[in-house]
Amino acid sequence: MYHIYRKNPLSGAAHLSEFIGQLCRVTKATEIGILIQLSLLLTFNAYIYHFEQ
Repeated sequence: MYHIYRKNPLSGAAHLSEFIGQLCRVTKATEIGILIQLSLLLTFNAYIYHFEQ
C-alpha cells in the first residue's frame, strides 16, 4: 500500500493525504494540502494564459 504525503513548507512536517483540509498539528497555523492545491491552480492558470495569447 502506498501513501501520499503532503509536506508542510513552514515546518517540514509530512502529513498523510487523509488529513488534507485539517489544521496542521505542528504549526497550528496552516491547513494541510492547501498550498499544494493552490500551486497546482496557479500553474494551470499560467499554462492557460500562455496559450491564449
